[in-house]
Amino acid sequence: MVVLEAWADGLDFERAHFSDAALAAGIMATGLAPARTTAAGLEAELVDARRGKKSIDSVWARWPEKPAKPDLALLLWPVLKERIEGSLDDAERLRQVPIARVLLQAYELAVRTPRRHVVFRVARQAE
Repeated sequence: MVVLEAWADGLDFERAHFSDAALAAGIMATGLAPARTTAAGLEAELVDARRGKKSIDSVWARWPEKPAKPDLALLLWPVLKERIEGSLDDAERLRQVPIARVLLQAYELAVRTPRRHVVFRVARQAE
């Protein structure tokens, strides 16, 4: 069985999970924003990019040094973690977090699947 989940309105992962303000703060925290770049200015650029359905990469496209998305993800993780943990006692609120919804669906699918219908292929490790 294959289940496909798309973030709302075709958004990328970052846009589906973080506000433009949170993204701006995370991008600023990379330390790679050019001098004179402000969080407010960056947030405005992110708002414009969102309206134009552009990726967040478009914001730093002309920067000399560009943030790596894995680095940005590490900086943004505390925001997402807080959002998930703050919703753990309310399943409906938790389902509003897209990645949490996907994980819940995977868990529910695993729990519903009868064990006799599950096969794991085990490969021997090379010696």
